[in-house]
Amino acid sequence: LLEGLLPMLELENPTFDEALAAARRLADEERGHLDEVKSLEKNLSRLEEDLRSRRMDLDRLSAAADEAAKAWNSRVGDMFGGAVEPEVLDGALGRLRDLRELRESGRQVRRQIASMKEDQRQFAEAMRELTARYEITVEDPLEAFDALRDIAARAAKDRDRSTELAEKLEAESHNLDEAKRRARDIDLQIREYSKMFPDTIDTGTPDALHRAVGKAREVIQTRSRVSDLGHQILSDLSAHDMDSARELLRDATTQRLEADAGSAKADLERAESRLSEATVARAKAERELETITGEEDVAELVGRRATLQMQIEETCLDFLELDLGLHVAQEAIRRYRDTHRGEMMQETERAFSELTNGAYNRLSSQPDGSSEILVAFDAGEAAKQVGDMSKGTRFQLYLALRAAAYEQMASQGGIRLPFFCDDIFETFDEDRTRAACRLMERIGRGGQAIYLTHHKHVVDIAREVCEEQPTVHSL
Repeated sequence: LLEGLLPMLELENPTFDEALAAARRLADEERGHLDEVKSLEKNLSRLEEDLRSRRMDLDRLSAAADEAAKAWNSRVGDMFGGAVEPEVLDGALGRLRDLRELRESGRQVRRQIASMKEDQRQFAEAMRELTARYEITVEDPLEAFDALRDIAARAAKDRDRSTELAEKLEAESHNLDEAKRRARDIDLQIREYSKMFPDTIDTGTPDALHRAVGKAREVIQTRSRVSDLGHQILSDLSAHDMDSARELLRDATTQRLEADAGSAKADLERAESRLSEATVARAKAERELETITGEEDVAELVGRRATLQMQIEETCLDFLELDLGLHVAQEAIRRYRDTHRGEMMQETERAFSELTNGAYNRLSSQPDGSSEILVAFDAGEAAKQVGDMSKGTRFQLYLALRAAAYEQMASQGGIRLPFFCDDIFETFDEDRTRAACRLMERIGRGGQAIYLTHHKHVVDIAREVCEEQPTVHSL
């Protein structure tokens, strides 16, 4: 096979596989060439058949044209008796058709000219009427039209300006009405707020009311400071109430307490000084002991060392007693604060969980230098500081802290002041507003909860969720 393929291949010393691959390529090319030849032959046969058909049509149409020409010549001869040649009549027919079309075009042009003249007459008449109406002394209709167009443009501009001024006037009128309504609301608020102050305090004007509110704020801050100082006194004296604290301090004076504090401080300083001196003396004695060789001197120094050691031990015991007492007192104060803060934290935690519908279920405090910061933990135990919360969540935490403080104050007895809130629910959604209304109801059972709002849906929600219907005052 290889010997039979070599004469047909353009290869030098090919292998059997190379020769076979080349032969296959040649066979594929030959088959493709044969297929193309067959396709071209079929196309050629189709074109030859089409040519024959076209030639037959041409012969048929040529014969029909000759018959039509003979019939035309015969008809012309019959009609004109040989006076007109058929070729001349054939050329004249085209010119007659052109003449008919030109005559029709002429009639259309004359109609257009007449229509344009009528339009021109009507335009000139309309311009004369308009110039007479608007007192324009121009004879030419086109110049009058330009003058009238300028007047129309100015009129359109004036109309737009009038519309703009009317809209602006309407807006300013609305703003004026709104300002009057706001002024009436402010006057009403001033009168309502003035009712909260005694008659001896001037609240008749906004400035006077502002001064009265500032003074009230100072009084509230002073009372808060007094309360904080009272709690601090109870914590420092480990007393249960102010009567116990007064009993403990009945014989005490400021000078005596300052003197006791100064004496304790001086004792502590003396103990520290004695400890330092004893330490120095002991070190000196040990150095002197190392340089002594005689037995009498050794015995004397040993005695002196024992005496110094006893003095050092006594000084250390005094120092430890004072230092331990100081630490015990600080620890007692810390435990007392933690105990009461724990109760406050538990109440705040419970209220905050209710307000957020369980989104935050735990609160904790973390040290931050000399102070502490509050941290909330959500359901996934992710910690979030107050600054990282949304505005609505911060308001809920603030409300929870106030509610816990109020309930703790109410549990201690004494005068129970009203619990006021002014539209703190405005950033809450409906579910958290419901929870807040239930919290206000619980506060109202132990005291008096007052909520100020201008949102009607808050009133509707309170009436819906509260077991005891709240008392609503419309102002």
